[in-house]
Amino acid sequence: MVREPLARRHLPPVDRSVSVHVGRHQDGSPSPAERQGRSRCRREALYGYLIGKNIDDDKFPALPRAFEAGKRGKGDLPDVPFEMLTPLPPLPLSATHWKELARRVDKGVPREIVDAVKQALEYSVSNVPELGGRVVLCPDVSGSMQSPVTGHRGTATTKVRCVDVAALVTAAILRRNPGATVVPFSDDVVHLDRPLDPLDSIVKNADRLASLPSGGTSCSAPLRWLNARGEAPDVVVFVSDNQSWSDFRLVMIRTAPAAQ
Repeated sequence: MVREPLARRHLPPVDRSVSVHVGRHQDGSPSPAERQGRSRCRREALYGYLIGKNIDDDKFPALPRAFEAGKRGKGDLPDVPFEMLTPLPPLPLSATHWKELARRVDKGVPREIVDAVKQALEYSVSNVPELGGRVVLCPDVSGSMQSPVTGHRGTATTKVRCVDVAALVTAAILRRNPGATVVPFSDDVVHLDRPLDPLDSIVKNADRLASLPSGGTSCSAPLRWLNARGEAPDVVVFVSDNQSWSDFRLVMIRTAPAAQ
């Protein structure tokens, strides 16, 4: 007959509800020993990753795991330096990724750099001429000006629209000619809620113009607007793709009764 050792006979009963949580506290949280073990596994996995070993992704720290998922085109954009996002082969960055990168850069750029870029833009328009007399600037903000300035060229198509160029040219001339009148137009003159301030940054004024509502194209609209007010400017500057068609429709409507 085999007798149970005396020491075991006097042990307290085992609480099975606790024994299933090996290495954890009774509330389910990791014990210090478990946290230390996990940390060691992550360090070992990271070291193996750095020397080119095949490592289970689940053992990675969060940041390199997100980076590797990004290289496979999965998950969100990893929070790593920009130069790590364009290695060879590059990460498959989508338009959404580039927008997120722009937001990150905008938040992280020191104020001194932002001011320096603005100042550089001001210097870049120093050769814009000062036009004599009364100046009127007429940027075209019609629907056709929403097209890319390069035209549609597949993967070589630019994100810069014709209206962006028109707005920037207008803002640059306004900076050097602060007394100029800005008359944006589409199928008619597009009224500004308030005049552009020549002392505002060129980028701010250009953004306001580029965001105006669009429509058809009538290059005669600003001239009709000036004539109706008896204005006689010395210089009128149009920035347009010249795809004017609303003018012809207006002429046909006005001449139809005479033709009949």
